[in-house]
Amino acid sequence: MKLRDARILKKLSQEEMSKKVDCSLRHYNKIENGGPIPSVILALDICKVLSINPFDVDEWKSPLRDEDESN
Repeated sequence: MKLRDARILKKLSQEEMSKKVDCSLRHYNKIENGGPIPSVILALDICKVLSINPFDVDEWKSPLRDEDESN
């Protein structure tokens, strides 16, 4: 699932999300657009607010994890 899609389902703006997870709007925007992978704490906070599993976030998927699932 894309972070953007999850956020829209929760009817939250990027600004609201950034405030809820205590990061700058610019940083949250970059995370949502596939930029830097956030710290574990921030990633878990984002997932908690969006009620999603961190392993389901498309922007954070690892090629190694995809290999494990295909075996």
